[in-house]
Amino acid sequence: MLKGLRLSPLKWKMLTAKDLGNWWTACGRSWAPVLWALGMPEDGKVALIAGVTKDLTAKVHAGKLIQALAKQVGGSGGGRSDLAELAEKTQLA
Repeated sequence: MLKGLRLSPLKWKMLTAKDLGNWWTACGRSWAPVLWALGMPEDGKVALIAGVTKDLTAKVHAGKLIQALAKQVGGSGGGRSDLAELAEKTQLA
């Protein structure tokens, strides 16, 4: 638990950041409260994506979360309060 939020680590294979964004737009937002952030290799680069349900966006902004995570991998990112991704994917070392 993180300040009242449950953390559920998952390992998904064969999905891209775009797939996850489409999934979140289609059905993931109906779950609440949910905050998630994923990092994955994609075409030899790092891909990051995060989603936040509307009931949590006052506490956690997905764009700001991705900005902080992107700095850790040498990239930049941002987005909406409910969905964001790494803008400049960096090469994997």
